Amino acid sequence: MKLSSYNQAEQYLNQFIPKTNKWGEPSFAHNRTKFFMKLLGDPQNKLKVIHIAGTSGKGSTSYITSTLLASQGLKVGMGISPHIHHILERIQINTKPISEELFVKYLNEIQPFIEETKNSEHGQITYFEAIVGLSYYIFFKEQVDVVVMEVGLGGRYDATNTVTSENKIAVITRIGYDHMEFLGNTLAEIALEKAKIIQKHNIVIKLKQEPEVMDVIGKESKAKEANLSIINPETIVTERKSTLLGLKCSLHYQNYHLEDIKVSLIGEYQFENLAMAFAVFSEYLYRNKKTVQEESLKNALQKIKIPGRMEMVHYKDREFIIDGAHNPQKMAAFIKSLTDIYKEERFTFVLSFKKGKNYQPILQLILPFAQDIILTSFDNTNQGMGELYSEDPQVLADLLKKMNYFYFQVIPDLKEALQKAQESNYLVVITGSLYLIGEVYKLIDSSRHSELDSESNLDAETSSA
Repeated sequence: MKLSSYNQAEQYLNQFIPKTNKWGEPSFAHNRTKFFMKLLGDPQNKLKVIHIAGTSGKGSTSYITSTLLASQGLKVGMGISPHIHHILERIQINTKPISEELFVKYLNEIQPFIEETKNSEHGQITYFEAIVGLSYYIFFKEQVDVVVMEVGLGGRYDATNTVTSENKIAVITRIGYDHMEFLGNTLAEIALEKAKIIQKHNIVIKLKQEPEVMDVIGKESKAKEANLSIINPETIVTERKSTLLGLKCSLHYQNYHLEDIKVSLIGEYQFENLAMAFAVFSEYLYRNKKTVQEESLKNALQKIKIPGRMEMVHYKDREFIIDGAHNPQKMAAFIKSLTDIYKEERFTFVLSFKKGKNYQPILQLILPFAQDIILTSFDNTNQGMGELYSEDPQVLADLLKKMNYFYFQVIPDLKEALQKAQESNYLVVITGSLYLIGEVYKLIDSSRHSELDSESNLDAETSSA
């Protein structure tokens, strides 16, 4: 069936959403993805790929790396997940989502291969596998110079991990405890799953972190005869200053030295991601014998935006801070950045977590700075995942009572929760899940459209009078 519209394309992909969050035996699923990619002509192996894995920072590192590369006149593909606004965000060229027309055009082209996989011994692909295959296919067809691809989950069996070419740059950001039901219960086990993105003779760039993580990635790099670089953000990003207006710093890596850098991102935790991205950027330029166009780079960083990462947003008549921190590691970094900027302040937190998260340590990080908490929920159904639910806010309320914290309200409806938050005399912080942030954006967009409609009606009434 030929798809004639973007809505039709979305409906077609929705049939591949898993019925549960158990996607089948991992190696079997990965073999299915490899079979599907082979039908597409293995476009991922015809591209220069920067593959980014990790527990924290991989999304921001992907955005910053893509921004740096695009500033040099390169055509840069970027694959990310999850999305905040819409599915097109997952497939970007020069940090802009592709058009609906391109999405439909190329989905039509690969549709026969999706159906062929479905009818093979491998069975039906998942929504995520379809998007990953489509991403690599589009980047190849659109002749991008380089692809920055964020791992979805783990690394070893992730659908993005079908790139076997030796010229890949494998990047490992900070590793912590998340998705333990899939990746393991120790840092070493989790690190090994991430390290399996490393292919023979790759350049590997890893963040300096816990010894057990360093050991695992070091051994995997040696086994694959990869060229390993260990990144210490403190030596790459110097003269740091973090304010509500953004970041200021200098950047140094190997022979590249840039002074007086301004970055339009809020949050001290972004310095680490900037360090990783600049190292990756520098390695890519060095490998491809390119020099830095310094002014273009500076201009690009002054305009960079990453949705859902310590953003100030306007909803009706209030400013809120939103951040998609959803594990203890990310929340610790976010809270530190928040309290460094707003010293000695307390906040009204609007919280919701994805069901199954280990949220007690996250709450322990939040409580010392909470004037009060509004517990809410989200119903984010557009991510192409099975069983994506928020935790029942009453369950969180019961946990807070056990933690001897009683300054909370349970307001399951998100719109009502935000209306209540507007009454607060304190700065409002919305956090706990990127899926929650996606739902908040929907309400913000809806509110803006209503305001524009009201202004248009008022203008029409004024002109007719």
